[in-house]
Amino acid sequence: MPQCWVSGEASGALRALVTAYKDEQRRDLRRTLAALLAPALRAAVGSSPDARAAVRGRGLVVVPVSGSPRARRRRGDVPLLPLVETAVAGLSGRVLVADVLVPTRITRDQSTLDAAQRASNLAGAMAVRERHEHVVAGAVCLVVDDLVTTGATFAEAARALHEAGAADVLAAAIGATRRRVDGARHSQEPPT
Repeated sequence: MPQCWVSGEASGALRALVTAYKDEQRRDLRRTLAALLAPALRAAVGSSPDARAAVRGRGLVVVPVSGSPRARRRRGDVPLLPLVETAVAGLSGRVLVADVLVPTRITRDQSTLDAAQRASNLAGAMAVRERHEHVVAGAVCLVVDDLVTTGATFAEAARALHEAGAADVLAAAIGATRRRVDGARHSQEPPT
């Protein structure tokens, strides 16, 4: 999993806001959620010399995780894309939001899977669209999702971006769930 920054814990009101936005057609919450995502984006860029150089030079490629075709059909759109576009407006420098990831196969619904099952379910399930490989090659990419649970989605997105030639991949989300170990809740520190 790439280094990841989040703005809060994915529980209670935060989880309810994300669910309402994505699954209950509450697109009016876009600005609220974008304001919650923006600090994680700024932290990711601020912590990486490569990302800071990218926004001053070639440009940082911000890659929303698009979700499954099944979710797109159910929702009728890709709600993360306009949320990310709104959140990056506060970043200074050159930033390109690019919907470059495409599923390579059908995956199971992640909600009922544990961490190992999620990783297995997503292994090899994403690729960079061939027509967008030139955007990713040599770029610093910041993958964005609404919530991070186990990191399997970010790990798979990073794999696909690196395979397409990305120079570096970072990740950011609105919130993260707490990791459970032997039934106890623990904070999950971002990887180094």
